[in-house]
Amino acid sequence: MILMQFAKRITPVQAAFVGSLLLSLAAILTNPTLNRDGILYVETAHNFLQGGFDAARKTFQWPFFPILMAIVSKFTGIGLE
Repeated sequence: MILMQFAKRITPVQAAFVGSLLLSLAAILTNPTLNRDGILYVETAHNFLQGGFDAARKTFQWPFFPILMAIVSKFTGIGLE
């Protein structure tokens, strides 16, 4: 009964948002490891921090997202992983 009342009050956008949060939480809790792309991005970001753009470019042809990761990591102190 309470679930039906809740379902009538929630909009489709709100339901999608809550569903997305629940799926993200489930993904984080069940599989915290990086996939192959993630490992490549972290390695490229690390190479950028150590050797600049050319070092990042040697690791990955499109290093722009890993460079953004490296910059955010450097300024916030959050690890690359």
